[in-house]
Amino acid sequence: MTVLTAARIDLRGLERQLARAGCITARRAGGLRVWHDGESSVVDTSMAIVDGLSDHSIDQAGQLLGRPPRDGLTCVFDGPVGRSEAWPTVVDIARAAARVAPLAVLDDHAGTIYLIHLDRGLIGPDEYADVRIRSKQANPLLRRLFGG
Repeated sequence: MTVLTAARIDLRGLERQLARAGCITARRAGGLRVWHDGESSVVDTSMAIVDGLSDHSIDQAGQLLGRPPRDGLTCVFDGPVGRSEAWPTVVDIARAAARVAPLAVLDDHAGTIYLIHLDRGLIGPDEYADVRIRSKQANPLLRRLFGG
């Protein structure tokens, strides 16, 4: 999984947002280890090298963000996408990233890119298909929805 954003992700700001969401974090080389108290599942994060991502991921994220992604956060966890015990933590990380770097998407590396909404969490393609950005300029509707 990779969270891609239109702005830089501030790791300290991300830690603060995760704490507000009830997550526990531990700094590690290049990122954070994140979990919820009392749970055994963890998510390891690291700053993504956007240029190292697939052209497809960058293009899809750029369509939704209105410009190529500027920064990213890779999330690694055990289990399948959407069904892992760590999945709620991944969603919390995505929402926290969207709070520190508004306009963010999550690429599950399984063919789906989600918009990240601060309150609702992940919004799938079935909901955003009508407002997908078709030009290099950001879609005003998405900017109003997501505060970018």
